Amino acid sequence: MEQINCFSDYVYDVFVLTYTVHSPIQISQFLIIHLLNRNATIQKYTEVSLQYFSLFFLLKMLEQQQQILDFKKYDNSNICTDCKLVKPKRSKHYEVCQKFIMVYEHHGEIIVLERICFLNLFENLKKVLKYRLLNLQQEKSLHFLKSSYIFSNYYNVWIQFRCTLLQENLKIKLQQIRVKINEWNQQNKDKIEHYNDNNRIKFNNNNIICNNQIQVWKIVLICVLQIRRKWNIVVNYQQNLLNYEIIIQIKIKMQKYEELKIAITGAAGNLASAFYPLLGSGQVFGSTQKFSLQLLELPDKLQELEGIKMQIQDCAFPLLNNVIVSSDPAIAFKDADVAIFLGAMPRKPGMERSDLLQMNREIFIQQGQILNDQAKTTVKVLVVANPSNTNCATLAHQCNKIPQSNFTSLMQLDHNRCVSTLAREANTTIDQIKKVIIWGNHSLTQYPDMTHSIINSKQASETFSKDFLRNALIQQVQQRGGQILQLSKGASTISGAIAVKDHLRTWFLGTSHDNWTSFGVISDGNHYQIPKGICFSLPVTCKDFEFQVVADVELDDFSKQRIQLSLVELQKEQQ
Repeated sequence: MEQINCFSDYVYDVFVLTYTVHSPIQISQFLIIHLLNRNATIQKYTEVSLQYFSLFFLLKMLEQQQQILDFKKYDNSNICTDCKLVKPKRSKHYEVCQKFIMVYEHHGEIIVLERICFLNLFENLKKVLKYRLLNLQQEKSLHFLKSSYIFSNYYNVWIQFRCTLLQENLKIKLQQIRVKINEWNQQNKDKIEHYNDNNRIKFNNNNIICNNQIQVWKIVLICVLQIRRKWNIVVNYQQNLLNYEIIIQIKIKMQKYEELKIAITGAAGNLASAFYPLLGSGQVFGSTQKFSLQLLELPDKLQELEGIKMQIQDCAFPLLNNVIVSSDPAIAFKDADVAIFLGAMPRKPGMERSDLLQMNREIFIQQGQILNDQAKTTVKVLVVANPSNTNCATLAHQCNKIPQSNFTSLMQLDHNRCVSTLAREANTTIDQIKKVIIWGNHSLTQYPDMTHSIINSKQASETFSKDFLRNALIQQVQQRGGQILQLSKGASTISGAIAVKDHLRTWFLGTSHDNWTSFGVISDGNHYQIPKGICFSLPVTCKDFEFQVVADVELDDFSKQRIQLSLVELQKEQQ
């Protein structure tokens, strides 16, 4: 394996490799050792984890619609634009490939261009990858064995060298194709000279037999294909035959943080306790990201927090390095990479909202100043404690060393409520609901907007009436928190913890290409006429712990009115 070129930036490494393929396992071994953990040894990874990484890597590339491998055995630069392109008919077995062979007729000469493209394969892989990625813990399960076998077939379909297919009605002369294949054998003589003639490409009547196979899970003699009785190819998979040299250009995400230092305020509360298992099990920042906890509580709750610390330690989370508890914000915020603000002054009986806002303002001014001095300038902040939008704005305004784009408030709970309500009403699954927006404040003035939402690949307006989307649904989402409080006599602890997890995970790992989410963000004054400095919920897309406001959402008059109502409320709170 020869590394031709390598350069890196803050997040990505790009490698251009010349690599002799023996199996997908070897590709994943190289990537894991040299990209994800430079000091790793292969003994640290099981065969299952390597197969998982192969699947995950290919899935990510497919999602980005990148062409990973492109095999070209004959140069097509001399083919005229007016040349006749003949596309062979494909059997069901070959539907995973967009093109596996192209035959050109160039001024009476037959030119064979053989290539494999990784285009439009996501749907073919989705069924295999979906349950494979969800069953990592069940290494010996039947589902795992089955999915690995299916994937091995797909992998052979991609990696194997394609031989020319024959079609009678094109009158392609067998001798011309033999010349092309002999030329290839001659050009690659040094690679195949240690094999006997039986291992080279050869002819058998009207069939071409290809023995330059890839070793993948010892699959032997997979298939003999007949395509409408006119196309024949015999593919004989064997274990130790000709290796195929390919060029791969890879851009893959690096492990940006060796360890995340996560500061959490209100760390002895119910919401925090519900969040710790999600964090420790890798559901927030991924299954490989190490972290340490720096927990902050009031002095009179430190004893309780010590007990929670012991419980966290007893969970034996593999990703957790250390737990620090303190009542001093300077200790809790020291060199923090992530700060999650769960603690604030709760509203007590008889307390006016204005009094609550003022008391929390004082708390967040003090904590913001300490955060600015002690945390890393790259710290990512999530404010959950209510009133979350106003608390977030107060906090951000104290931090001149930290970019305003690093501050967010939690709107994911409202977003999740809207998505789940739509799914129930439409009698569909959560993953079929896309492009929901929550505008504004985390309060009764919030505006759940379904104008651009997609339900089962259709516009929401095709599934629901305008009256439902503009009245009943909005009220259900706005009043959901109050209904839970009345029935359970407590806040939304379980769903709140999941919302915190979803917010951070989406921010860290990114949104899908066909969806967005809702973040409370500090406005820069450039979007939807929201004044600069206001913390306002907007639609965003995320990637690599950064977010980007979706700037081209069209607003009708109804939406503009609802957004304005929430803006007026926030301006009064944050003035």
